[in-house]
Amino acid sequence: MDRSEKAALEVLSSARFWDRDLFETLLTKFDTGYPRHLFTELMKHSFINETFIGGKAIYSIHQLMSKNLQDFQDEEDRQRVHEYLFEYYSGQLPEKEAKIISEQNKTAIREAFYHQNEHKDITELSVWFYDVAPVFNRNAQYNLLVDLYKKLLILQEEVLDSNHTYLATTCYRLAGLYQDQGKYAEAEPLYLRDLKISEEVLGSDHPDVATTCNNLAGLYRIQGKYGEAELLFMRALKIWEEVLGSDHPDVATTCNNLAGLYRIQGKYGEAELLFMRALKIWEEVLGSDHPDVATTCNNLAGLYRIQGKYGEAELLFMRALKIWEEVLGPNHKGVAIIRDNLAVLYNYQGKYAEAEQIFIGDLEIFEETFGPNHEEVAWTCHNLANLYRDQSKYSQAEPLYIRALKIRKEVLGPNHPDVATTCKDLAELYRAQGKYAEAEPLYMRALKIREEILGPDNPDTINTSSNIENLLKLKD
Repeated sequence: MDRSEKAALEVLSSARFWDRDLFETLLTKFDTGYPRHLFTELMKHSFINETFIGGKAIYSIHQLMSKNLQDFQDEEDRQRVHEYLFEYYSGQLPEKEAKIISEQNKTAIREAFYHQNEHKDITELSVWFYDVAPVFNRNAQYNLLVDLYKKLLILQEEVLDSNHTYLATTCYRLAGLYQDQGKYAEAEPLYLRDLKISEEVLGSDHPDVATTCNNLAGLYRIQGKYGEAELLFMRALKIWEEVLGSDHPDVATTCNNLAGLYRIQGKYGEAELLFMRALKIWEEVLGSDHPDVATTCNNLAGLYRIQGKYGEAELLFMRALKIWEEVLGPNHKGVAIIRDNLAVLYNYQGKYAEAEQIFIGDLEIFEETFGPNHEEVAWTCHNLANLYRDQSKYSQAEPLYIRALKIRKEVLGPNHPDVATTCKDLAELYRAQGKYAEAEPLYMRALKIREEILGPDNPDTINTSSNIENLLKLKD
């Protein structure tokens, strides 16, 4: 090779891949002297691979040859190329408020991460990534972010002290991603590690400790570990009130979450007071159209729906839906969740056509966003099955219940309250069809779970016990 050809290949070796446009950009920027019109000739080398993505030719240098070229390249020159490639891909990242993530955006964050790591230290890489990742999180790019956060954690563990706050931050964010994906077993040890570091470095009453307590409590609530959840929510609330005052938004967040726990446990009076307190704080601090106001409206509406206060519930659901649609767009998962809750209310009111249309549309959104085996998919399958059962469309309801039960057992574990709910409702379907033998073991399983998790005096436990008594009378 002549000098210019070797120089061109050295520059290209810092890129993991390139197309014709990036080739010309790099050779122009770094003035290798290689004629750009001889692109095809350079690409004919046996160590250069050619693939086609979307009909476009993409090139890369064989790994061994790439390493060899970089070994002979001047270190300062190589760092300049990595720095330029980082800026090149950073320019293709989405705006922070973007509502759509393109394939180009996904490629950009992967490549920018790689090149930032090659020319900056771990501190600068961490700060940059913490800043650009949230827009991908808001757009449900969970698998992409999990991969990058796992890489970041490995890099941090190699360099940073075991109690460094960046390790805590990465554990916290990675745990949140796993929780969003329904991977609760993976999330828990990361939250616990984050909590341990934060307590040791910042002290047991620091706001960051409260944040982790709040989120770990949310994880335990999902898993049906209500005792552990309540203790952590109460600890978080105590810290927030002492450090930030009783009317701070973080106080509202924990009030909202603790209220959700009490609602599950049938403690409706305690739940309503906490929801109302949270809503009052949000409206005064953030304004009446803030997304956090919508979240609490949605949760309070769910409480009213359970209590049969359908008019109050519908108004709150519609208010929440309007806020979220304006902020996130009509097809975001958060909007779909509120629509799903509104559809449940319509089912209770006998508005079956409206409810069915919402459930089917949201099921498509959840499957596309989370995959076929996520908790939200199970939730919508279950609700759609209830709708069909209430209309005596038993053949349509049964496979949806079975699918929901399978997902919930796999994701939440066999003894979760949501498993009990699906068992109980599937039993109701069989009872309505006169299939008493199939219904009884499902009722019994639901009762056992609810007695162990919720206690014998919980309304859901009492209701299931009554269902079994009625079934036994029918069998006799």
